[in-house]
Amino acid sequence: MKDVRRLPSPLFVSAGICILFLAGGALGQKDREKTPPAAGTPPLVTSNLHTIFPNATIKRTDAIERNGVVFYRLGIIDGGKKREVVFSTGGVIEEVNDSVGVADLPGPVRQALSRNYPRANIIEADKKTTGAGYVYTIEAVAEKDTMYVIIDKTSMIISSKRCAKKGRTEKNTGLAQN
Repeated sequence: MKDVRRLPSPLFVSAGICILFLAGGALGQKDREKTPPAAGTPPLVTSNLHTIFPNATIKRTDAIERNGVVFYRLGIIDGGKKREVVFSTGGVIEEVNDSVGVADLPGPVRQALSRNYPRANIIEADKKTTGAGYVYTIEAVAEKDTMYVIIDKTSMIISSKRCAKKGRTEKNTGLAQN
C-alpha cells in the first residue's frame, strides 16, 4: 500500500500564519512600548528603569555627556506624568526631573519668581531631584526674553539666565503683574 500523507490545505496554513502573526504583534506590543528607541542603551539601564517605574512607557532615549562621562537620559510617561530620568552607564539613577504644573509649584517658589521677575509668565516647570536634594527649574517669558530660573528648596534663586525669546507660546499663569 502506498504511503499517502495529507498536507494541510493552503487556507488552513495561511490562517495559522495570520493568527501567529497577530498574536505575536499583540503580545509584543507592550514590550515594544518599553523598549528604548535609541540603540546602545545598556540593558541594565532599561531593566532598572522598569524596576523603579514598572508602569513607565519610554518615549525617548539619548546619550548625554557631562564632564567626559556618558549618561543615558530617558523621557518617560509614568502614571500619566512626564518624567525625565538620567542614569549612569551602570544603571544608577543620577537625577529625576518631574514635570510640575504651575498650580502645583509651592507658594514660596512662585513668590520668589514673582518678587524677582514681576512680569514673568511661567511656560514650564520641573522638579529636579538628585542625591543632593531637589531644585525647581522654571522656564518663563517676560517681554522679549525667555528666562531659565533655578530655585532651591528654600525658595532662593540660585541661578537665572535670560535668552532671546524662542517663539514659545506664553501662558497666563497669574504671576504677571500689569
